[in-house]
Amino acid sequence: MMASNTVLVAETRDSHAIRFGTHFWGLVGMWTAAAACSLAWSLHEQRQNIFEIGRKNAETAYEKDLVYRRWLADHGGVYVWVTGETRPNVYLAGSSRREVSTPRGTLTLINPATATRQVYEMEAEAYGVRSHLTSLRPINPLNAPDPWEAEALRLLDAGDAEVCNLERLPGGSYIRLMRPLVTEQTCLECHAEQGYQVGDIRGGISVSVPMQPLWDAGTKETIAVCTGHGLLWVIGLTGIATGMRRHRRAVESRLNAEEELREKEVRLTTFAERHARLKAEQENLESQAQLRLAGAIQQRLLPSSVPLIPGFELAGLSYPAEVTSGDFYDFIEMPDGCLGIVVADVSGHGTGPALLATETCAYLRALAETYSDVGEILTRLNKLLAPDFDDGYFVTLVLGRFDPADRSFVYAGAGHQSHLLDADGRVTTLESTGLPLGLVDDAVIETSVPIMLQPSQLILLLTDGIPEAAGDEDELYGMKRALDLVRSNRRRPAGEIIEALCRDAKAFSAPDPQNDDMTAVVLKANSPDQPQ
Repeated sequence: MMASNTVLVAETRDSHAIRFGTHFWGLVGMWTAAAACSLAWSLHEQRQNIFEIGRKNAETAYEKDLVYRRWLADHGGVYVWVTGETRPNVYLAGSSRREVSTPRGTLTLINPATATRQVYEMEAEAYGVRSHLTSLRPINPLNAPDPWEAEALRLLDAGDAEVCNLERLPGGSYIRLMRPLVTEQTCLECHAEQGYQVGDIRGGISVSVPMQPLWDAGTKETIAVCTGHGLLWVIGLTGIATGMRRHRRAVESRLNAEEELREKEVRLTTFAERHARLKAEQENLESQAQLRLAGAIQQRLLPSSVPLIPGFELAGLSYPAEVTSGDFYDFIEMPDGCLGIVVADVSGHGTGPALLATETCAYLRALAETYSDVGEILTRLNKLLAPDFDDGYFVTLVLGRFDPADRSFVYAGAGHQSHLLDADGRVTTLESTGLPLGLVDDAVIETSVPIMLQPSQLILLLTDGIPEAAGDEDELYGMKRALDLVRSNRRRPAGEIIEALCRDAKAFSAPDPQNDDMTAVVLKANSPDQPQ
């Protein structure tokens, strides 16, 4: 069995190791994908923002150009001196205003389109911003559209309000924006012969803004975004690794605890087998000497000494009605440092109940080494005992867990009451929290709420052999008489209290022999003026 448990534990650990690896790399993959998506989205948003800045720059240039051209159109153009570089415009040969003679020299008219084009050329050379006044039917071939402008003009004719794209031109990428140029009254002086009327779209103004300066300006932000996401990715990986390491330690701890529990269950099974054999051997006892030996062995199962608890007194005793007893009490050191206090009574008398009491005690000690909740201990104990408790046998039992650190006392009662006596003698009955053990295999025993023991309070746990001691005319000693005796002796040491109680119950039933096992335990909180 130990070998099979070892193989099971090894297989479980291997399975957990595989799952840890799968989960770890899965989380790493998801986190990396999330960080990559966030970075891609941030870079996309940054690029869109840069595009919008370029677009705004193009719109600003367009509005400036439009205002400049409108001013030229409203004033009919400008006159400049005729020089070697500036000649009369051949496209204005039919205009009577083309040249004006002055004493200083000849002035020639520069119409709005020509003036605008020349300013655009200076602007492109100085700032890199390319503007162009163009039309699908230009008078001057210099105003002819390039392929992009031609397509944009067709879209404007079709009703689009503007055309804006990111285009590759000699020298790099540019934001290209074109909006329509609407025919005004001042435009008809030059373009009436083309058939245009006021309000017609006769062309457009295109603006090309270089994007490289904006891309260069966004490089630092791009580096910062990438660095930030890289740092966030590393922090996330560190968190995943740390979390998985802690989780793995927790699982390892749980597996170790489960392994220990399996070993204890093996020992518990061994105890059960040993006690089953003891039961079979005890049933074959035929002589009184063997019964006395059994009684002596059973008495040795009772605590040989009482735990010393500063500020408290603890005492217990058990008087069997026959050579062997179905009662027992015990003091068990629990794993969490608390003290388990047990009083139990197996129904019936004789060897059978004595064997069942021994079995119950062994099971209980094994369970108390593993579990700390008293209700859970009795629930599990009931499942172990139910198959062996046939022929009407059952066990009433109370298990208390006392924590000296905070003076708390919780209990679970399986068909068994206890009592709490205050300093003024007032009695509180601690009711049972479940059925007796061995009756129903799936019964659940609850745990009580904590009781905080105050100075001079005591808890009395006893079996029914004391209150059911019979006197004259079958009168019972009774719980009231038992509580009254404890109340009157409550200032005495704990051991003297239960000795006095048992003596009084025996005296009550005299001269008849004791008809049931008598067992009692007292846990007493000393008063402040009482010697510790």
